[in-house]
Amino acid sequence: MEENRNPPYHDLAFRPLELLLLEERWNNGGMGKYVPLVQKFVEDRQDEIRKAAGPNPSHESVARGVIQLVLLNKSLDHAAEMLDQMEEISREIWIRGERGDYDSTRIAVEWADEFGDSWRRWRLLKYTFVAVKCSMDIYRKLVA
Repeated sequence: MEENRNPPYHDLAFRPLELLLLEERWNNGGMGKYVPLVQKFVEDRQDEIRKAAGPNPSHESVARGVIQLVLLNKSLDHAAEMLDQMEEISREIWIRGERGDYDSTRIAVEWADEFGDSWRRWRLLKYTFVAVKCSMDIYRKLVA
């Protein structure tokens, strides 16, 4: 019998604690590196966003259009994400190496199995959060 699995991002709604954490990071400047990624993504896909926003776009419909495209694409910048993931895996390899575990290939596979989906989900939450925070600016640029 085949196991019935949910798609990897079926639970992408913000949980209250996640939203509070993202809001705190935003207020402390910890989300700033994602703003240029969102801006570039919007610039590259402005026609698609306008189409998704409908014939009489509002601030909310533009924000929904951006979020919809981010979720469909599952990324803003695949190359940057791969580098960030490799950095996380390297950090795990270093930590385990300090404990005497030097099998970097096995550690990388274990990290991907254990943390890969949650890491990508968290990244998508960051992107959508920043898109909402920047949505008024995005709206002004796309509708102006």
